Amino acid sequence: MGEAALCAITRCVYTEAQPALASYLGPTQITVGVPGGLSIMVHGVRLLLEQNPHFVAVKVDLRNGYNECDRATALRRLAAVPELAYLAPFFHAMHAGASRLQLDDGSALFEGVEGRVGDSSTGVRQGSAESAPVFCVAIHPEVSELHATLSSVGGCASADMDDV
Repeated sequence: MGEAALCAITRCVYTEAQPALASYLGPTQITVGVPGGLSIMVHGVRLLLEQNPHFVAVKVDLRNGYNECDRATALRRLAAVPELAYLAPFFHAMHAGASRLQLDDGSALFEGVEGRVGDSSTGVRQGSAESAPVFCVAIHPEVSELHATLSSVGGCASADMDDV
C-alpha cells in the first residue's frame, strides 16, 4: 500500500461507510462496524457451548481468503447493495488494474520465474482500509446462507472476516 495520502483517503471513505456496512453485514459478520466484535463472538461462543454442552462449534478459516476473492464478484456484490453502491466506483478505481507486487530491492515478486508475473489481479489488497469491508461484502451471501441453514436447526454462523 505504502502511499500515505491514499491510505488516509481510503480510511476516511470506509470509516464513513461503517454504519451502512454494519447494518448490511449484521448479524453474521462482526468485523466491520462492531466495536469489540471479535471478543463478543469469542466469548459468546464460549458461553453458548457452556450453556449447551451438546452443541458443536466448527471454525472455518478461508485459506488465503483475501487473495482468492474474485475482484469482479466483490465489485458486483458491493454495487448491488443500495446503501453501499456508492463505494463501487472507488473500489473499481483502486483495483481495476493489476497491483505490482514489489520487493524491497525494487524487483517484482516472481520476476524471472517462468509463467509467473509479479502482479496481483485477484483479491483485495490486504492491509488497506477497504480490504476487510469489501471482502466481507463479497462473502456475505454465502455466510448468510450458512447462517439461515444452521438457524433452522437451532444453530448459527458468525464470521470475523475470513474466519467463520
